[in-house]
Amino acid sequence: MSEMTSQILPVQASGCNDIGVQYDLEYQRTGDIRAINASIHEFQKALDSTSPDDPIRPGQQFNLAVGYLNRFRKRGDLEDLNYAIQLNHQALKGTPSNSEYRTWPLHNLSGCYRERYQRQGAPADLDYSIQLGRESLQRTPPDDVYRARMLESLSLSYLSRFRRLGALRDLNYSIELSRAALAQTPTDDPSRSYRLHCLAANYGTKFRQLGVLEDLNNSIQLGQEALDYTLADDLNQSKRLTTLAIGYRDRFRRLKLPENLKYSITLYKSALEKSIADDPDRARRLQGLAANYIYRFRQGKALIDLDHAIEIGQEALGITSANDPTRAQLLHNLASTYVYRYQERDDTEDLNYATQMYQKALDSSASPVLDRIHGSSFLLLIYGQAEDWTRAYEAAYTTTSLIPKITQRFLENSDKQRRIAAIVGLSSDAAAIALNAGKSVYEAIRLQELGRGIIADSLNGMRLDISELRGLHPELAYEFFRYNDELAKLAVSPSQDSHPDFSMAASHEIDQRYNTGLKLEQVIETIRSHPGFERFLLAPNEDEMKRAAILGPVVIINVSRYRCDALIVERHGLRLLQLHDLHEGDIKHYAATLDSISVTTQLLEWLWDTIAGPVLDFINFTQSPAANWPRIWWIPTGPLAKFPIHAAGYHDSGSNTVLDRVVSNYSSSIKALFHFHENQLKVEMPGLPEKAVLVGMQNTPGQTTLPFASQEVNELKGICASLDFQVCMPQPNVDDILSSLRDCEIFHFAGHGETDPSDPSNSAIVLEDGKITVASLLQRNLYARKPFVAYLSACSTGRMKNSDLMDEGLHLIAACQLAGFQHVIGTLWEVNDKSCVEIARRTYEQLRLEGINHRSIGEGLHHACRSLRSRWITENEERGGFKRGEGLQKVSQNSTTTRELKASEGEVRNPRDIMSCDELPLYWVPYVHFGI
Repeated sequence: MSEMTSQILPVQASGCNDIGVQYDLEYQRTGDIRAINASIHEFQKALDSTSPDDPIRPGQQFNLAVGYLNRFRKRGDLEDLNYAIQLNHQALKGTPSNSEYRTWPLHNLSGCYRERYQRQGAPADLDYSIQLGRESLQRTPPDDVYRARMLESLSLSYLSRFRRLGALRDLNYSIELSRAALAQTPTDDPSRSYRLHCLAANYGTKFRQLGVLEDLNNSIQLGQEALDYTLADDLNQSKRLTTLAIGYRDRFRRLKLPENLKYSITLYKSALEKSIADDPDRARRLQGLAANYIYRFRQGKALIDLDHAIEIGQEALGITSANDPTRAQLLHNLASTYVYRYQERDDTEDLNYATQMYQKALDSSASPVLDRIHGSSFLLLIYGQAEDWTRAYEAAYTTTSLIPKITQRFLENSDKQRRIAAIVGLSSDAAAIALNAGKSVYEAIRLQELGRGIIADSLNGMRLDISELRGLHPELAYEFFRYNDELAKLAVSPSQDSHPDFSMAASHEIDQRYNTGLKLEQVIETIRSHPGFERFLLAPNEDEMKRAAILGPVVIINVSRYRCDALIVERHGLRLLQLHDLHEGDIKHYAATLDSISVTTQLLEWLWDTIAGPVLDFINFTQSPAANWPRIWWIPTGPLAKFPIHAAGYHDSGSNTVLDRVVSNYSSSIKALFHFHENQLKVEMPGLPEKAVLVGMQNTPGQTTLPFASQEVNELKGICASLDFQVCMPQPNVDDILSSLRDCEIFHFAGHGETDPSDPSNSAIVLEDGKITVASLLQRNLYARKPFVAYLSACSTGRMKNSDLMDEGLHLIAACQLAGFQHVIGTLWEVNDKSCVEIARRTYEQLRLEGINHRSIGEGLHHACRSLRSRWITENEERGGFKRGEGLQKVSQNSTTTRELKASEGEVRNPRDIMSCDELPLYWVPYVHFGI
């Protein structure tokens, strides 16, 4: 049976029905539209001659539905599809719930709703397709000859949902279903080519998400096998050719081999030649061929390729409906082609066409959100270069309003990370454009915050203090926490068994997470409909932002290609300081190699001249205070998040440094800062004995020895005991330490940290038996106790190497905050082992001097860094005078050992990672405090 047709049910013999079946078989052989029309005519006559209460009527309704569905697939008329849906529902209504024939209307209806989603983009259709597909599969016995068909259909529905929402679980499950379908299809079955084709498409999709070459090779191998199984006169040969063409194009993009692109073009042309003029998939093939011509132009710069791409792309656009989910992607590709031609020919008409296409893509409401946003940065750039700030702002407003829809609540953090990477920098550009358009500082911050800390926002929502909501609307509060808890429990991926019956359990768990996320969204919308809760879980409004600055100014440094600004939030208002000497290009240049061995006094002076100095002068923090040090919260954005603004300045003399004017603190966003304020964090420790968990890892498997780590925790043990803390020193393994966090007030870790450059959720502190990662900390919920401080005396605990996720702040410091710690101290990069001891000791001594409170922890770190900085200045002078701009020199690439430093102590100092240095380094720079 052809993949483009559905099973005809055996109903009681009648002349019209038998004739309809024969016409249906003829269509399967020939693909002739006249055969479909004739089968519909005969099935309709059979139905008209059947009384409403006749038991064979549901079967006749189903057969007629099959005819309409086949005709829709042939010519794409939605009226046929809608009538097929109506007939299938009638067939279901008339079929007993225990009838074996109920399976087929369910299966057929699932396919109908999926087809309608693919034409009109309504998410409810896709949801219903999955629900019906699961039910039809459940009703099909494991040994049923048609079970493979049910498996494949459900696989296609999950693949469609993945493409819309980006949940990797959906894609993996789609692959498992498709593999199961192929395993149940005999090698001589005509449907085997279709099964191979579907699995090839799945692996290709997975490659484009994760970039694993094995998936691409599997896709091409299966695609070729599917084509080999396909007869030359098979109506579906064009589908096989298209899937293989996509595979070779992906291989070209990965390996840059021209022959792969050439073969992909050949395959696309062949697919188009073999597809009929009114084939609903023709537009997608045209779009693929046009994209190949763009790639060939980029390789050979032949303008004829651009002309071909535009001509083909326009043809594809002309036959694509306004509600087609692929329309935004098509428009984006066509716009990019016009931009290329504009750059070559300088014809403003091409630029105008590109602008129109990008704008239409952004406005394509039926398309997936990421496809709509994909071209926004180019659209903003075009408007910006024309200084049309009004239109630029309108586009930026639309774009940022779509950002929350990228990461729906049911998605796992890993899914969110992949999707957020596609919008890097957009919210910062939107903020800059808003300012250029004459909008308020508040509006700029509002737009900027929409693209920051998205994952943290979702976790903060789960740990929110909603006592007011519970008092006024207890039922809603209960539902809010119930669905949040369910999502948290479903965070672990389901096991994937190779047995085909695993599918229903896995499907249930996947859909449960999805449906729970939808229910949670509905509860949140209901909560917002009640007076006083209109902004529940939304970004803070202007008054709330000012409340976040009650303890000191909050300074958001917005970095954009259009302009750089300090957006300053104070308790009495919001102010703007444009940073004329700060440029995105300079920041990216410094950020490319920023680490402990590239931080020099010259860099700190540049940070002062371009950012810190102007900001502090503007706020009127111009002198070193004698007492009552003012506090400031820095929120750097984009690549600036890697920089030590707190250490900026001219450290040879005077007070032209941040350290000599204010106590610096950091936050990932003003939303996060407001959240911590509103949750009424503890100001004073309770009177009962509290626990301090101290962990020192002098020796860690696979890491360098840290001889001072044990000394560090031993010194702190005495200080904590003098503060009446119950000191706990658990075994340095994952389970013991995570268990000890449940009832501690202080967690101090002295050891090795590591940063994962591709997936920041895998950054970790390293223990004897494994690692405590960002992801595992995010699963902790310590908000009920709100422990006081996590002190991470390890390398790079506040570092992000993935530039696409800088605004998410997914590092160990943020993870501890999200887990519930009120304060976190960590490091921006590698730190020196011995210096860690002194910084920690002086910080804790400040707690002993001032008491356990919110000021003392930040001030403790501040004064510890100032003390170490003072010694550094003295030692630099003793070594021959202060050398501005020469704080560090890069070591030879051949250096593999930690060298002895000629410091006054004369001791070997091991950094808490594998870096080495020759010159006297700025050991006081990398320590940072997050908290209020």
